Amino acid sequence: MPPAKSPRRPCPAHWPDRIALRLTADHRAIDGLWIGAYHSGTAEAVLQRVVAALGLIKTFDRPRYNRLARDLERIWVRRIASGAGYHDQRLRACVLDECFVLAESTDAEMIAGAIVHEATHARLDRCGFDYEEARRERLEAICNRRMLAFALKLPDGSGVRAWAEANLAPDPAYYTDAAISERDQAGARRLLEEVRPRWLGRLMLALFEAARRRAERRPSPSRQPGS
Repeated sequence: MPPAKSPRRPCPAHWPDRIALRLTADHRAIDGLWIGAYHSGTAEAVLQRVVAALGLIKTFDRPRYNRLARDLERIWVRRIASGAGYHDQRLRACVLDECFVLAESTDAEMIAGAIVHEATHARLDRCGFDYEEARRERLEAICNRRMLAFALKLPDGSGVRAWAEANLAPDPAYYTDAAISERDQAGARRLLEEVRPRWLGRLMLALFEAARRRAERRPSPSRQPGS
């Protein structure tokens, strides 16, 4: 891996993100971390699960917990287009998918593993390792190894361990710009199809497609795909 660049300040958040943060249904602060749940109907369950996951990290891997509390400002749970979560460099946020957090198959250990993964992305980004395509697979390997190391410290980390080990041998094409863009676009369309009333969903989909075409003509901000 090439030498890291000088640390840089995060870019300002886009106005849609600032508005969405203000519209978040419920939030609380844990050791300086802002923990937010976007949807009101699921906010309490979401917050309970994320707080439990943070408790596992704090109890069984305190040094890692202290680092993530410095590297992140937010853990934000909302519906996302693809994956279990991603690191948003502009917001200094670990963004987790609401469906992942609330799924019956997702326990606190799995949520904690996802947070550890994305917090590692945050640390790498702060050190100047941009998430460019040429080094993307190596960056993901680092994050998955940190996730695996965390799993080994848990009393029951078998699920997180299996998840991390499976991610250590991905298809090389999985992390290309084209593959990430294709997954995100397909996921965004699925989310917009759920919007009611239907006319609003169709309008939002048309706006999304127009924004996508504009975005294809300029560089995108630092963002990691789902764990």
